[in-house]
Amino acid sequence: CALPILVGAAAERGGAPAVAAASEGLRRFADAFAGSLELRELLQNPAFEGERDRVLAQVLDRLAVDGEARGVVRLLSARGRIGALEEVVREVEELADQQVNRARAFVTAAVPLSDEQVGRLARALEKRLDKKVAVRVQTDPKILGGIVCRVGDLTLDTSLHRQLEKLRESLAKHPG
Repeated sequence: CALPILVGAAAERGGAPAVAAASEGLRRFADAFAGSLELRELLQNPAFEGERDRVLAQVLDRLAVDGEARGVVRLLSARGRIGALEEVVREVEELADQQVNRARAFVTAAVPLSDEQVGRLARALEKRLDKKVAVRVQTDPKILGGIVCRVGDLTLDTSLHRQLEKLRESLAKHPG
């Protein structure tokens, strides 16, 4: 797989900041790709092949994606593999995280979290894990309240949904 080469090339070019920039650039593009039906259709439909490179360059410029990340996106597009983008981004993020001793926390909250709340959560996780932590938050009203936080193999689930499940399990084991 060429992804370690991408991370290595970024590290050689500019050390940890370049590795982080490549990873973040790929994530910005992947988020834009996932959020735009028009962009997905343009990059996946062979009928738009003539416009693809021009529009892709404009999108990459607008999102400030450069260097190695830009090359990866262009390569995936040219080879008709843009559908593998999210998998590629996750692998690059993992390699970049190893390079810069960072963990990635995926947090699900019932309601949007403020920047202050995300910052407090990141600091608490950094203290517990003894490394920098990048926090990515999504909302899911189904958890009712609290949060679910996944960092690698560690899962912290304080959601109201999980607490209700535990109560149901307890009541089923010990009927009144």
